Amino acid sequence: MSDAPPAPLCPDTSSDSLLHKLARLRGAGSKPPRLVRVYLVVVAAVLKRAVDRTENLYGIVGFAKALELATAQHQEDSSSIGAIKLYMMEQLKKHVKGVAFNGDPLGRSLYTVLNVSFPKTERSEMLLFNLDINNICASGGSACTSGAEQGSHVIRAINNNPNQVAVRFSFCKQNTKEEVDAVVGRLGEMI
Repeated sequence: MSDAPPAPLCPDTSSDSLLHKLARLRGAGSKPPRLVRVYLVVVAAVLKRAVDRTENLYGIVGFAKALELATAQHQEDSSSIGAIKLYMMEQLKKHVKGVAFNGDPLGRSLYTVLNVSFPKTERSEMLLFNLDINNICASGGSACTSGAEQGSHVIRAINNNPNQVAVRFSFCKQNTKEEVDAVVGRLGEMI
């Protein structure tokens, strides 16, 4: 492998199972030197190996192309997504009394995720249910406990306030300020 920097989209290029997690590709190394050359490295590795099994060569090359396309606009996309996240934080502070943010939303956090704590009331206890009824996708707590009945141990470690309800919002490049305004408006009615 070369001394080139890791791929910008890969959050954990030190993980041996990175490509396995993303596409379960056999014969695909976990530390590509550059996305443009990933398929060449993988194809060479596959062709060099004399084994009895058939490798998913088309899948490997297709995955390399998918990575290339996904990272082509990464800088612009991450900037616009981060701006939408920041806009939602500002709107929540303006329109929802007692709102707090979990983690470090302006610093070392994922630019696509905003974890918010709302004051616990009779109405906010059903917040996720009411968001879902209003076609607003959100999750409770943290990703590691999605679907669990008990609260998130991660959120308890960050903010151990039993008088708050944690909700996780995720963003992508298709989200708009108008959608954020609609969500904040609905939240104002629900809390």
